[in-house]
Amino acid sequence: MDQESQLLEAETEHSNSRLKQMKSATKKMSTTIMQLRSAIKETEAKSSQCLEGFDEMEIKPGVDLCSVSPQRTTTDGPFVSYDRILEGISSLRKPVIEQYKRRVADIHTIAQEIHTPEEIAADLCILRELSTEAWRTSVRSAQEAAFDAEIRAMVDALSQDGQIDLGEFLSGDDTTKTKTTTTAGYSPGREVVDVEAELAAALKLDQFNILQNKKTALDDALRSFKERVLPPLQAAHDCLSSMHTKTVDAEALLGALGEELEAVADGVRAARASAPPPKPKPEDSAAGDNGRGASGDHGAFAHLCDFFKEREPSRPKGAPPLVLLDAEDIENEINLWTAHEAALLEDEQRLLARISPSLEKLSASHAPLLSAIYQHSPLNSSPPFSDSPRLASVTRITLAKADALAETLTRIQKWMSPQDIESIESRQAQKKLSLFVSKWTAKK
Repeated sequence: MDQESQLLEAETEHSNSRLKQMKSATKKMSTTIMQLRSAIKETEAKSSQCLEGFDEMEIKPGVDLCSVSPQRTTTDGPFVSYDRILEGISSLRKPVIEQYKRRVADIHTIAQEIHTPEEIAADLCILRELSTEAWRTSVRSAQEAAFDAEIRAMVDALSQDGQIDLGEFLSGDDTTKTKTTTTAGYSPGREVVDVEAELAAALKLDQFNILQNKKTALDDALRSFKERVLPPLQAAHDCLSSMHTKTVDAEALLGALGEELEAVADGVRAARASAPPPKPKPEDSAAGDNGRGASGDHGAFAHLCDFFKEREPSRPKGAPPLVLLDAEDIENEINLWTAHEAALLEDEQRLLARISPSLEKLSASHAPLLSAIYQHSPLNSSPPFSDSPRLASVTRITLAKADALAETLTRIQKWMSPQDIESIESRQAQKKLSLFVSKWTAKK
């Protein structure tokens, strides 16, 4: 008895020392948790410095989003601020696009007022007809003017000399003729304008002006994008990149913390399992039934711990590390699984509600596919996805050979006597038959 009591005392001291070590380790873990929380808060504060002030300001054209001074820090502020940033960038982009569309619409309106090539071709035909008629009229008028000038010259010559040699006058100097012709306004060597070339050049110039105006509008839109839209978008991208790096570091620290907490929990469970049961007190000796109930509770606690450990890989994402030290931890784990079950049921309901319309749309889309399949079938009555001709011929040949083999087997059975059939069915005959079949099968 003394040895057993000494052994129990030694085990008790050893367990107490281990419990003290676990308590000190728990304190260290608590300190580490506090440090990690402070580091996470500091990281969130640094990441939100690039985003503060967007909740209070209204983003307008020309606002530099990179120069906004920090004003406040919240836990979920960066996500809200990024939504505001994207809304602001969208509001900056919208007027640029609207202005570009408006300028292009104005250019198209002006272009509609310009004559089309078909209209210019019709006008060219009209001008050609008018030019030809005017040229004929001008030639006729010039001829008449030249004739009048010749008559007047003859009259002047007769009035001055009283007589005139008609042959000398007709073959003489053309100075008077030239003067009278010039006076009449007719010049046989005047330059003729190419109306078709002039109209083509004017049309090309109009098209060039339209394209030049479109190019100017597009250049202005691109310049506005570079000056007003891209800088805040680049700033948001830089902030997101820095936040991603810090988030990866925080996840690594949290993973290490979870592993350490699991190790601490395993140590505490091992210490509790190795600790001797407490000695019953005098006031508890009369309550034997209560003691038996407590031992039953301890067994249920151990069973629940084992149950939750087996299902640890299936725990929901984002759940805290599995720590089962007392009944409160068991209750928290049960609440966690209950909430997870409710969330899964909600997801299932939403999925069913979303799948039903999709199935209806899919069923509705089958009709054109089936019609196309039947349309490209060999016959209108042929089923879709029927066997290929080669496979159909192979199937037909195989069925014919199977029928022939069945008929041959029937004839053999008719020829054989019952004794032969019994001998074949004997074990030795079966063995020989199997050897024969395997031999000839291997040869083939």
